[in-house]
Amino acid sequence: MTRELGAVVLVLPLLTACPAKEHPPSPVLDPSPSASASTAPLEPRSHWYQGTWTGKYDAKRREVEVAPDAGRLRAWDDDDGTQGTGPGEIEISIDAEGRVTGKGKGALGEMIVSGAVEGESVRLRLLPPAGVSGPAFAGYVVADRKGGDLVGVLAASSGDSLLVRRAEVELEKRRD
Repeated sequence: MTRELGAVVLVLPLLTACPAKEHPPSPVLDPSPSASASTAPLEPRSHWYQGTWTGKYDAKRREVEVAPDAGRLRAWDDDDGTQGTGPGEIEISIDAEGRVTGKGKGALGEMIVSGAVEGESVRLRLLPPAGVSGPAFAGYVVADRKGGDLVGVLAASSGDSLLVRRAEVELEKRRD
């Protein structure tokens, strides 16, 4: 304890003998109008994907390529393509963070659309609303940015996966 006390006694005079650091004077704020204009909030930056997009699809029967000995279902061959084929529409909104919400309707039934932007692509999940009666289709769209549009493929199937559909999709940005 005596040794520690001696070290404190030796260091204390050295600390009090050091000159205090001088701090530069604080800047004076200029209340003139030109100074306040530079502190105005910045406008939010708009991304290429931000806004409302609309498009159409024409769903067709998709051939399922599985060998009979690898689990091919007879129902895929028996699908006559009368259910869930034909035209439809998709409308989505994309926010500044790249989150997608929207809706779809047409040959695949009513759909709730959600998803996200990933780089130059948009990935969408298509789900039927709760309580749908009859065959309901669920699926996805993967679309890439091509010029000013989103171009991609829609893949969907019935809840039991016995009806499989495919369509090409092109979404155009709505000019408001």
